[in-house]
Amino acid sequence: MNSTLIPIDDTELRQMHGRSVSITDIARHFGCCTQTIRKRMDAIGIRRRHHLGRSKHVDPTPAEIAERAAAIRATWPEEVERIARWEPPHLSWDGQAFRVLG
Repeated sequence: MNSTLIPIDDTELRQMHGRSVSITDIARHFGCCTQTIRKRMDAIGIRRRHHLGRSKHVDPTPAEIAERAAAIRATWPEEVERIARWEPPHLSWDGQAFRVLG
């Protein structure tokens, strides 16, 4: 679509963008494709959100990691008594096979 044929009110476009309306919803509102909206935004100097340097992913803080770990640990079954250190069984060889000693 040619953006010059689509009547897009720049003031309304700025207002919708300011209210954080998505480009897809703005395009539906004006009856055009998203590419037309992007071109118009570029033409009138509206910076698109992904150009603002906002990261979609925010690393959790150490405190948040600790909270999540505690929540997961709370769902684990109760601890089973575990051997502090594994030792191999004591074996003896009788000439034909190994036998486990006491």
